[in-house]
Amino acid sequence: LKQNNTAVARLLANGVGIRWIDHHNPGEIPDHPAFESSINTAADVCTSILVDRQLGGNYRPWAITAAFGDGLAGPARDLASGLNLTPSQTAGLSRLGELLNYNAYGETLADLWCQPKKLYFELHSFSDPWEFSAESDELACIKNGFAEDIAKSESQFPVLNRPGCAVWLLPDDRHFRVVHDRRAAWRFVDGPFGRFRYIRNVHRAGVPHAFYRRAFG
Repeated sequence: LKQNNTAVARLLANGVGIRWIDHHNPGEIPDHPAFESSINTAADVCTSILVDRQLGGNYRPWAITAAFGDGLAGPARDLASGLNLTPSQTAGLSRLGELLNYNAYGETLADLWCQPKKLYFELHSFSDPWEFSAESDELACIKNGFAEDIAKSESQFPVLNRPGCAVWLLPDDRHFRVVHDRRAAWRFVDGPFGRFRYIRNVHRAGVPHAFYRRAFG
């Protein structure tokens, strides 16, 4: 909301009613009769969980999927337990959430394995996330691309490896540009080097870019 307040104010001035659901810091919330908001910045919720509450759980499997994709595994499993899902069903939603979220990361649209607009229209035709997982050509493309990106990332070794810190120097390549922005990067620290606070450098056009991540748990 904070980043979109100018557009929101313009729409409200033009008579557009707005319902805003978000888990980010909203900044100043518009005081307008046509503006309705549901905002919760707690660490254990994401926008999909807030939307799920608004919809009375009518599309809860999708909310679980999105929560997994947003890194909220605990809340996602809590929602799944309420539906009596099997471990296999829950794992399928977790994997789907991870893949959909992965396709949202990249410096440009060209870095993505599937164009978001195309993915949206295919996803929108499914009410069942498990059917979507089984039948979607776009998801299959993302899944294969994800595996390729991770394989390339895991072939890299740190140029500095010390207790509590590791440094990777990665090429200027779309595979690494996507991975460095995504939680899949934690696979660096979940691998044979243990779990670290670490920095990774990506060289683009000869210019080093540093990315700091901290591993929890």
